[in-house]
Amino acid sequence: MPMNTSARKILAATAALAICVGCVLLGIFPYRPADIWGWVVLIVIAVPFLGAYELIGGKLFSPSLSRRMSKTARIAYGVAVGLVGIAVSWLLFKMAQPYMTTWGA
Repeated sequence: MPMNTSARKILAATAALAICVGCVLLGIFPYRPADIWGWVVLIVIAVPFLGAYELIGGKLFSPSLSRRMSKTARIAYGVAVGLVGIAVSWLLFKMAQPYMTTWGA
């Protein structure tokens, strides 16, 4: 029985969510959600932040923006944006820490 377009969209969205959750789990290894609330935090908060980071990164490091800067300015800009991204990621990870445990714990 062939799938209709709605079923294909649902399947594609489910596959994309599974890939995003897998990427987040790999990124926070050796930690994992400790209970149902940890999984809720992971899926409802972490996955949208991952998508937002991708969109923001695409805008902040677009070729049109980098063409307008000198080489030194691009390096300084990249370091500054990278440090802000690391700081925000660290803060989000610390906020989610109560909902996490390590594998095998």
